[in-house]
Amino acid sequence: FYVIIDTVTSGGDASITAGDYIEMSNMQLEEGSVATDFETVDPGTQLARCQRYYNKVGTLWSAQAGNSDYTNVIFSIVYNYPTTMRVSPALTLGAINNGVLTNSISTNYGFIVWGTPNTPSTSTTIASVDMDAEL
Repeated sequence: FYVIIDTVTSGGDASITAGDYIEMSNMQLEEGSVATDFETVDPGTQLARCQRYYNKVGTLWSAQAGNSDYTNVIFSIVYNYPTTMRVSPALTLGAINNGVLTNSISTNYGFIVWGTPNTPSTSTTIASVDMDAEL
């Protein structure tokens, strides 16, 4: 990776001192020695492209299902990705509050996790979920 800054000064070499800065905009980094035409992509499209490879969500709350006397209760959390991921991602779950996870299914469209709550009358939460579909 190289950055060349060409300056014209009357006294010789240019220098950067404390408090100085360089501002750059409209940059396009490319691999190789041949430049292509400059591409402008709106931020929403660029975000969707990135989310095909990785996404992270914060706290997710469960739905509880079971008998009215709180027997045979399970919790489930269903999440649809904001954009279709390139492959079914690996899931990394954060701390699970009030429950024990028994299974999960992940596709490139979303995931479902389920298990048994510790206290059937209280929702189960997952602190965060990382979805990784990188190469």
